[in-house]
Amino acid sequence: MADPTAIQGITMTRSRCPLVQWQAWGDDDDGFARFAAGRLGTSLPAEVGQIVKSDGVTAVKIAPRRFWLMASDPDAVPRGLPGTLGAELDLGEGRERIDIRTPALRDVLAQCLAVDWDRTQDRAVFAPLHRVPVMFTRGSTEHGTFVVPRTFAQSIADWLEDC
Repeated sequence: MADPTAIQGITMTRSRCPLVQWQAWGDDDDGFARFAAGRLGTSLPAEVGQIVKSDGVTAVKIAPRRFWLMASDPDAVPRGLPGTLGAELDLGEGRERIDIRTPALRDVLAQCLAVDWDRTQDRAVFAPLHRVPVMFTRGSTEHGTFVVPRTFAQSIADWLEDC
């Protein structure tokens, strides 16, 4: 469902966002960490906002003991968290990814998100955009990704175009 849009040096691409949320119960944090490392091939992020990438999967710590696992390929997203370690919730049907590329990314963000630009490099930040909660990550000075509720994706894409 990619929908590329190019306006005044801004390129936006909307796509599905395969996403699973893992919530650790807290009874066996070591067991949860071992299970997750086995599925991801690396340790989970240690602090909220930290991002870890491995084998096409991006893991983001969104809250204490809560993680979002995302991938471009729905089959790549790890699944099967044992109920004894935590809860697993598929959020992919309710989210969409908006990738934005522009030399003016900093200016676009300044008009729509109340975030510290320096804290967005290779980190996930959570903020409201047009009164809708979004997650934003920035890989460079010209490329960023928004993870947004699917029902608001068109409205948010329009909002970003206007910025």
